[in-house]
Amino acid sequence: MRARVVARATTDTNDTLLTAAQLNLYINQSLQQLSLEADWPWQKVTDYSQALAANALSFTPGTGWYRTVSLTHAATGEPLVRYAPKVLDRYIGTGQPYIYAPDGLVIRVAPTADQAYTLIHRYFRYEPVLSADGDTPLVPYVV
Repeated sequence: MRARVVARATTDTNDTLLTAAQLNLYINQSLQQLSLEADWPWQKVTDYSQALAANALSFTPGTGWYRTVSLTHAATGEPLVRYAPKVLDRYIGTGQPYIYAPDGLVIRVAPTADQAYTLIHRYFRYEPVLSADGDTPLVPYVV
């Protein structure tokens, strides 16, 4: 992608004013800004195999996750209901989780999982940080 940006921005592909590190910075800042403008369809992910271990209180979502759209039990299709993290602190005991709360870099569930469950997690993700010429963004672009 760097080579395409240089070709578009200058006529000299050996321009020493635009180093690879500077181009990476500009490209990544632009992609992050664009990704925050809206919930773009290319940023939406459906993970059909999000594992929730037995006795788990939380799980770590996929790479780049920033907002959950929905969380559903894969086996039954039952949705989990979103609550604020402090609400989950009131739950004790074990069973099939039926509520969740994003909390920092994890998603907490309640009650504590009594067995392993597979969840369907629909979420939005950030653009990945690009660093090599062969890296590609999520945003569609013309080659």
